[in-house]
Amino acid sequence: MSPQADYICANGTGAAVRSDINGQLAAIVSNNSGATEPATMYAYQWWADTTTGLLKQRNSANSAWVTIGTLASTNLGLLPVAGGTMTGVLAVTAGTAALPGIAVSGDLNTGLFSPGADTLALATGGTQRATLNSSGRLLVGAATSVLDGKLESHFTGSADNGAIFNETANFASTTFLAFALSGTPIGTVGRVGATSAVVYNTTSDYRLKTIVGSVTGQGERIDALKPIDFQWKEGGEQSRGFLAHEFQTVYANSVTGEKDAVNADGKPVYQAMQASTAEVMADLVAEIQSLRARLSALEAA
Repeated sequence: MSPQADYICANGTGAAVRSDINGQLAAIVSNNSGATEPATMYAYQWWADTTTGLLKQRNSANSAWVTIGTLASTNLGLLPVAGGTMTGVLAVTAGTAALPGIAVSGDLNTGLFSPGADTLALATGGTQRATLNSSGRLLVGAATSVLDGKLESHFTGSADNGAIFNETANFASTTFLAFALSGTPIGTVGRVGATSAVVYNTTSDYRLKTIVGSVTGQGERIDALKPIDFQWKEGGEQSRGFLAHEFQTVYANSVTGEKDAVNADGKPVYQAMQASTAEVMADLVAEIQSLRARLSALEAA
């Protein structure tokens, strides 16, 4: 007979009452174990369900059973506070950036959450910082993909400014690294066709430009340049080229940084130049064309 009881001791003889009490105690010590639920149920009552092998407890409204754990398992199959090994699926709420489904104790707005189907995101301080979307693209600093790359690193403050890695959809040739500003590609690192050579490109499409005229004054700018032979202080290699600050006075757009600049710690912030500048190439081509025209005129005289 299942040790279950209604927990009501009826009046009777001493032997009858004692038997009734023993029945109530047997029900208590066995957690009302049985193949079916007790006939009489109370809020927060225990039931060891021998059919399913589960320990259950009645809810506060006394309207349903709540499963606590597995009777045959250590610790009822529950993970201890100190940690343990899961053998099944751990399902958590999807959560939000403000309250991630998996959060850090004491810092509940930092953790992992799912903003949509097949999408996983990382939030810190209640703000979405990184996203792995359903297409397998990892977005850093953005919630949605706008650059169409396998890995997108977006610059702070703008969702469509950033760098794309291993991107191929927007460019004809293989692209390993691409940069975009306001959603428009501005430069790439990749290769041309099936070659093994690496190329470094700056976007130069005519649709991005307003033509204001032909190149003029190229001779004066070329004359103003001061090409030098020099030796690198580290390594001692000989080379030739220009000093950045001198080149900057002629072609300002080809040099970044300021002469003699230092950071907050007093360390040098060195100027940099484009390895190949379109401005100089334009002047050289224009000057060569001018020389060829003058030479042709002389030859025709």
